[in-house]
Amino acid sequence: MLVLAVESVFNGFSTNAASVKEMVYWQNWGLVSISLLPGIWLLFSLSYGRGNYREFLNRWRSVLILAFLIPVGLVILCQGKLIVSAKQNTAGHWIFALGIPGIVLNCLFLLGAVLVLINLERTFRASVGTMRWRIKFMILGLGVLLAVRSCISSQVLLFHAIDLSWQTVNSVALLVGCLLILRSLFRAGHFDMDIYPSHSVLQGSLTALLAGIYLLIIGVFAKLVTFGGGERRGNFFAGRFPDIGRLHRPMPG
Repeated sequence: MLVLAVESVFNGFSTNAASVKEMVYWQNWGLVSISLLPGIWLLFSLSYGRGNYREFLNRWRSVLILAFLIPVGLVILCQGKLIVSAKQNTAGHWIFALGIPGIVLNCLFLLGAVLVLINLERTFRASVGTMRWRIKFMILGLGVLLAVRSCISSQVLLFHAIDLSWQTVNSVALLVGCLLILRSLFRAGHFDMDIYPSHSVLQGSLTALLAGIYLLIIGVFAKLVTFGGGERRGNFFAGRFPDIGRLHRPMPG
């Protein structure tokens, strides 16, 4: 949650920046902070409320290491290539075009968020009675936060760009998620929980099913726009944001 708070601060600095160069600078740091999230939240989802969490951490050891190393290594090696240019569209929104490393980072975040939601769903399904009562607001808070962030990341992947106005949606989701998590932490009663979910990850997972359907719809939608876009083929953003076609011009200076 601290990393998410830092990311929000960077986005706030970007919104209030005095120059385009400064806006891009703070957006880059926002992407750097995102690189820490997949590993942290995956670690949490594998251990929260689980009496046999050591077994899960051992089974997922390789995935956890990769969840930390790949995103962080990507931003370290490609720091100057996460965002390639910026442009303000006719609606007054700032759009930041992502380079390949920035696109890959959002893809890794989306994959991580889906895995975290699947693990949290497993924990919730395995809980009964008082245990479910104790964890439901925590699961709901993280579910709202990560579901919204997943939707935003899918839009970023679809358009290969970040709309600064989307950060408002992320901030609202973070606020709602924090309130639900606080509600969970301040519930009456102790928090000793021993839930033993199945080691099966995808079998019967509603999260995996919904995520697959959503991404399939997004993919089909993108293809339809590409085939029906005429001169703007492959650039649906040009319809909503007419200036996006010139987004990849290098910024002055």
